[in-house]
Amino acid sequence: MLKSKRVQVALKCVLSLWILYQLFVITVMPNAGSFVGRFFQRAVAPYANTFGFSSSWNFFSPDPVHTMYLRYTVYFNDESGHQKKEPIEGYFPSEKNQGTFDVTRRRDFYMMHFMLLNPQRLETLFAPYICKQYPDASSLRVEFVVETVAPLDQAVTLKQESMSDLSQELQYIKQEYPCHAE
Repeated sequence: MLKSKRVQVALKCVLSLWILYQLFVITVMPNAGSFVGRFFQRAVAPYANTFGFSSSWNFFSPDPVHTMYLRYTVYFNDESGHQKKEPIEGYFPSEKNQGTFDVTRRRDFYMMHFMLLNPQRLETLFAPYICKQYPDASSLRVEFVVETVAPLDQAVTLKQESMSDLSQELQYIKQEYPCHAE
């Protein structure tokens, strides 16, 4: 009787561990590209691939959203091209890398995304708007900047580095527009 009791307890423990492992595989392997999936891949991948548990279904959140903004520089040159005064650098939205919950400020983020869906809108909407802010401006340079967020595995590996050092600044649009005084 004592022997069968031990066997039952051992079987319950083994079955419980197998069920926990099975749940872990079902949760982690469909997201093999995530940090957790890559970290536990050796222990889980052979079993998951054998039984077809490795098809993706994007359970976990994707990488964080990168910071996007427009950086513009307003130039003040005379007709011969000589600089009248120092250029002014600005950002749109002005909070460039800080989120805001103020509804009126969020409109700037949405407007920036709207203009970037068709870069020609920068010329027809954004450039005239900025040029009107600076009536004596001669030209305007606009850059679409994306500040990337370091992947989780890179941040874990390089703990001593700050997140701003791990970030990259990518420039997708760099265009210059003339400002005409009216």
